[in-house]
Amino acid sequence: MEIISSADKLLIQLLGKQKKISDSAVRPLKWTLKLSVDEGFIIHNFLTGECLFFENETDITAGSEYMYSRYFFVPEDNDDIKLAEELRLAVRLIDRKKEITSYKILTTTDCNARCFYCYEAGMKRENMSTDTADALVDYIRKKSCGKKITLSWFGGEPLLNKRVIDHICSELRKSGIEYTSVMTSNGYLFTPETIKIAKEKWNLKNIQITLDGTRDVYNRIKAYIDAVDDPFERVMENIKMLTDHKIRVNIRLNMNPDNYEDLLSLADELSKRFKEKEYLSVYASGLFQDTHDETDDKKRKDVFIKLGYLSGYLHDIGLSKSDKKSLKLRVRSCMADGDSHRGISPAGKLMKCEHHIFDKLTGDIFEDHEDANALEKWKTKLPYDDICKDCFALPACYKLFNCPVSHICTEDEKKQYKVSMIDKVKDQYKKFRESF
Repeated sequence: MEIISSADKLLIQLLGKQKKISDSAVRPLKWTLKLSVDEGFIIHNFLTGECLFFENETDITAGSEYMYSRYFFVPEDNDDIKLAEELRLAVRLIDRKKEITSYKILTTTDCNARCFYCYEAGMKRENMSTDTADALVDYIRKKSCGKKITLSWFGGEPLLNKRVIDHICSELRKSGIEYTSVMTSNGYLFTPETIKIAKEKWNLKNIQITLDGTRDVYNRIKAYIDAVDDPFERVMENIKMLTDHKIRVNIRLNMNPDNYEDLLSLADELSKRFKEKEYLSVYASGLFQDTHDETDDKKRKDVFIKLGYLSGYLHDIGLSKSDKKSLKLRVRSCMADGDSHRGISPAGKLMKCEHHIFDKLTGDIFEDHEDANALEKWKTKLPYDDICKDCFALPACYKLFNCPVSHICTEDEKKQYKVSMIDKVKDQYKKFRESF
């Protein structure tokens, strides 16, 4: 037996060592996955994150006592869901923070692109003012309690109001507050000078940039206002410059019911341009604005099947990077249900999710008071459905009731999620083997 990946220290500490009982009253934990590989077997525990390798079935039998002590096996009458929920609650209580150290800042709700699928379409166009930025800096001083913070620049297109980004960063430096920043952007407005400022002044470490297809498809969907050049080529060059400056770029491929073949071609182009880039990764995400109606079940199913194929292809050509954090108990859904995170609208309103800029707010930066009930509502988890209860990756899945994109998986989504999780476990094993 070999340990491919150790269990999360806090999780295994809270669980404690499970005491042995009669073999006849023992069964595998529902949240374990057994995979055959050329060299033997991998067994992964999605509750603790521990992953083991065995050469053969005899090796597995020999390691059964260790696996029982580490919750790969549990008593026959164990309530696996209750075990996961109690463990999640314990971690949340221990990890509860008083300081706010993560801030998603909408510098503007305006954008230089006109994507047909944007959830902000029709929203009021609004820019953050210097006065609001000053109030935000005061808010950060009070709430971060001297801790290092992360600033997440968002919009609209955040670079349409980079003056405010400069101002906030300058004021935080004057206050001696240490910060790093990340950004979600279409990438079009970067210049060599802006990238230099982003690196040196904004301390930008990571940026997400969306690509909707190859050149003609991308340029048609983005429909940039006042574009005077080839937007696709400009964004690709900016991606290269960003990675050259060691700013990590996560490229998101938006897939709709009609662009699967085009995204495969785009993946090939990205592979040729960026495969050797250390600071770049690519992932695929589905767009389902046109597939929510019951009459579109077939179309929705088709999207999920193709999304699985596309994700697998990105993995096979070396563009996607596996995330080990998704292979163990997930304690929170996202920043929305975390105590240490706040979002700030251009007008200074406090929010928990960028999809809710004008509603489901929790307060504002001008008053030292927040709506405790509104904050708690953002922690309400979407209840499990029957389809969830036999999913081996249930502990790694956590969805919020308030989340506008959360929903119980369909069978097709569950299959795609399963393929994704299996790929990540196999990646983990591959890296383990390569380390020898």
